[in-house]
Amino acid sequence: MAQLAADMLEKREEALSARESLEMLDMAEAVSGVGHWRVDALTGELKWSEQVYHVHGVDPDSFELTVANALALYHPDDRAEAEAKVRGSLETGEPYAFKLRIVRPDGEVRLVQSQAVTQSDAQGRVTALFGVYQDITDREEALNRARRNENRYRLLADNISDVITRVKADGSSNYISPAVERVIGWSPMEMAGKKAQDFLLEEDRPIFLNALAEVLKTGEPRRVQYRAQHRNGEIRWAENNMQRVQNSRGEHEVVCCIRTIDDRKALEDELVQTLEKSRRQGSRYRLLAENMADVICRVRPDGTCPYLSPAGEQILGLSREEMIGRKAQDFLVEADRPRLLRVLAEVHRTGKSATLEYRVQPKGGEPVWVEGSFRKVAEDDPEGELIAVIREIGPRKVLEAELTAAKDRAEAAAKAKSEFLANMSHELRTPLTSVVGFAGLLGQSRSLGDEERRYVERIAAGSEALLAVINDILDYSKLEAGAVELDPHRFDPLALAQAGVELMEGQCRAKGLYLKLETDPDLPPGLIGDSGRLRQVLLNLLSNAVKFTTEGGVTVTASCEPGTDGRVWLSLSVKDTGVGVSDAQVEQLFDRFTQADASTTRTFGGTGLGLAISRQLVEMMGGEISAFGTPGEGSTFWFQVPLPMADGAEDQAEGEAVRAIGAARILMADDAPANRELVSVLLGGMGLTVDTVENGAEAVEAVRQDAYDLVLMDVHMPVMDGLDATRAIRGLGGGIGRIPIIALTANVGREQVQTCLEAGMNGHLAKPIDVNQMARTLSDWLNADEARLAVG
Repeated sequence: MAQLAADMLEKREEALSARESLEMLDMAEAVSGVGHWRVDALTGELKWSEQVYHVHGVDPDSFELTVANALALYHPDDRAEAEAKVRGSLETGEPYAFKLRIVRPDGEVRLVQSQAVTQSDAQGRVTALFGVYQDITDREEALNRARRNENRYRLLADNISDVITRVKADGSSNYISPAVERVIGWSPMEMAGKKAQDFLLEEDRPIFLNALAEVLKTGEPRRVQYRAQHRNGEIRWAENNMQRVQNSRGEHEVVCCIRTIDDRKALEDELVQTLEKSRRQGSRYRLLAENMADVICRVRPDGTCPYLSPAGEQILGLSREEMIGRKAQDFLVEADRPRLLRVLAEVHRTGKSATLEYRVQPKGGEPVWVEGSFRKVAEDDPEGELIAVIREIGPRKVLEAELTAAKDRAEAAAKAKSEFLANMSHELRTPLTSVVGFAGLLGQSRSLGDEERRYVERIAAGSEALLAVINDILDYSKLEAGAVELDPHRFDPLALAQAGVELMEGQCRAKGLYLKLETDPDLPPGLIGDSGRLRQVLLNLLSNAVKFTTEGGVTVTASCEPGTDGRVWLSLSVKDTGVGVSDAQVEQLFDRFTQADASTTRTFGGTGLGLAISRQLVEMMGGEISAFGTPGEGSTFWFQVPLPMADGAEDQAEGEAVRAIGAARILMADDAPANRELVSVLLGGMGLTVDTVENGAEAVEAVRQDAYDLVLMDVHMPVMDGLDATRAIRGLGGGIGRIPIIALTANVGREQVQTCLEAGMNGHLAKPIDVNQMARTLSDWLNADEARLAVG
């Protein structure tokens, strides 16, 4: 009796071990998505794992599992191939692998991948056929979508964990996705110029090369497995799904989708051994779970955990005996429990996996951030259990917080810089308005003697140079912040070049330099582009040429060359006989705050920003800019941009806009007496009547009392600023509330201009005043139908 009892206890222990082994096997299959099956060659009996039932979408309790019924689930067009593969393997003992379609009972078609090997007795007769089974529909669809759209393919390839590459017949590749570095330790840049087979074990290279040749020859997709050599010397198993495609030149290449299968190979080995030694394998899976750094646990619908791996002890500071049977939410910080319960309920309800970050409360310690991934063991699992994989992410959360703080500091610094530049610009532009404006008026006086006129010209030149410095600093700040937007419109390239030359004629005469313009007779009459930014780049190159040339002169060349897509390349070059530059200096000239030589800062002056700004503007337009020269002999700076041809009539000339203003009554609000006087003189010269006030409150009262056609409004004024004054005028209603209001301010930043428009202003003019721009703006609004007011 004692021996009988001992035998019974031993068998009970063996049964429990086998049950644990199968539970761990089911858990591993649910996580990996790979099922297994077995056919007895003698009896024809077929067995499926739970995952295979799940892939086929059938109920283990109601589906009659036979070889015939299993083959009947294949798509009618694929069924014969599946039958042939199974029959051939049973007859010859050879393994097989295929990708075919099945049709689930609900009509859904899925693509599956199956691999099989045979088991034989001592006489070499096949006794069983064993295989693994996986649903690869989603993976194949992703690869097909990527092939249909190269841009989407590249984005997908760069961001998925699988390695994507396009391989030529010799194994070379023009593209390999960044995931390769995670797989074998080499970056795409380091692999450039080498062949794919160079990174494989020598004995496995024929596997890859033979498959590559076969795919290129037949066009049939192939899947191969081989071993790759990691940079650190480790051997990595990889699976390569190969598909032939045609490139833009009509040549055949092979798109390879490669993933590491070390875990799967280990699982396959474990599965084979499990079938052979089922009673002894349970401990191996438990050993795997119990030695992982991540926490593995099973979670029941009520939150209790019947199994928890030892890694949980390290995070929570509790023994497994203290944790088993308790609910998962008991270990969380109280504030995070509702979120976890919602996620668990959602996974149970929908069957979709989910990931959540939350905090757990260790025994006697501070809360720890973890990330949990939850998924159902199987749809038909009667227990409704979830598999949870939990890992500590405390260091990652600290890094995220540091990155957020650094980002906030950087944004605050950028904001402070922008505010400083805006304030500096305003404070400098305000007095410059009077200097530039009155110097211009004084220069037009016929009563000046030659010496006095020379003084006035020097004042004008100095103030314009200071304004250029201010504009350079602001432009570069905008370019760095990405706040510059191009304004493409129709323009005449010949007129653009002529205008730039005319602006520099006075400086060239003063230095005794010649200034020539050479143009291509085939220059088109009209192009579409941002003529203002093109003029800015040309004037910057011209200004530098004149500045650095003491004898000889400057030659400007304008030409066009045919481009593509209806575009032409507009080329502008400036050649001088000045100090010249070397090749080494050219490499640095287009960097910010850089000049050809440090000593030139004292000799010639300048911010060192002009060429940096020019380069960024040209590159924004899709063009290029560079220079060449010889020290002591001169230099040539050039740029070219691709621009579309323009159709239709030319734009109205600036002079016509000025002459079309006619008689009108203008109100100007500005707290600076010099500015009021300057604008009164300028507008009076245009035939306009001007009234002035000192602040916004007086401006509101003035439009109440008298009829005006337009208001020029400063922003910064005492009593009431220009923004509040504009809002108050708009609030008057009727014709008065619709009067055009144009900002005339030293606030020139994009946000500041937008603030003026949001307050109700119709346009913006910058200080110092550009007379032509002011004339065009006044003409636009005084001649607009909606600006014709009948007030009073």
